[in-house]
Amino acid sequence: MWLPLLLGALLWAVLWLLRDRQSLPASNAFVFITGCDSGFGRLLALQLDQRGFRVLASCLTPSGAEDLQRVASSRLHTTLLDITDPQSVQQAAKRDVAHFGIRVSIVEPGFFRTPVTNLESLEKTLQACWARLPPATQAHYGGAFLTKYLKMQQRIMNLICDPDLTKVSRCLEHALTARHPRTRYSPGWDAKLLWLPASYLPASLVDAVLTWVLPKPAQAVY
Repeated sequence: MWLPLLLGALLWAVLWLLRDRQSLPASNAFVFITGCDSGFGRLLALQLDQRGFRVLASCLTPSGAEDLQRVASSRLHTTLLDITDPQSVQQAAKRDVAHFGIRVSIVEPGFFRTPVTNLESLEKTLQACWARLPPATQAHYGGAFLTKYLKMQQRIMNLICDPDLTKVSRCLEHALTARHPRTRYSPGWDAKLLWLPASYLPASLVDAVLTWVLPKPAQAVY
C-alpha cells in the first residue's frame, strides 16, 4: 500500500525538479532592475549580465551607476532613478507595463547583511527617534529601555542576518529566467523557519512571543 504512494511522491518530486530547472535563453529583451547601487539589485544585475541578458540597471546615485558600469559588460546599461520620486520614475521608465500575460512571482527574503540592515545605521536612526521624543514619553519607557532594545536588536541581527546575498539573487534570477517560475520564493533560513510559519500562526501568539522577547517599558501595565 505504501510503496505506490512513495513511488508516486518520488516521481512527482523528480518531475517538479526537472520542470523547475528549465530556463529561458538569453535574448535581446531588456531586464529592468531597480536599486542597483548595492545589495541584491547590484548582484542580480551582474549575474544576468554574465548570462548574456541585456540589463537596464537603475541606480540612485551617479557613483553607484559608474561603479556598476565599470565591472559590467556593454550589454548592461545604467540609468538614474529615485523610486520615491514619481517624476523620476516617469523619466526612467516611459513604457507602460502591460496588464495581460504577466506572471507575478513574490520574493520574500529573510534578513541579509545589506546597507538596509547595517546595525550602525539602524542604531543611529533609533537614537535620533528617541532624542525627538518628549521627556514624558521617554519617562514612560524608562532611561534604560533604549540601551536594552539596542542590545537585543544587535543579538538578533547578528544571529539571523545572512551574509550570502546570492541566496536572494538566485531566487530573483530564477523568477526572471525560468520557463515555469514559482509563485513565491523564501530565501534565507529565517524566512523558511521563522517568518513564513509565523505568518500562519494566530496574531495573538506571535504578539505574545514578541512581548516575551523584547524589553518592556518601565511603566508597562503587563
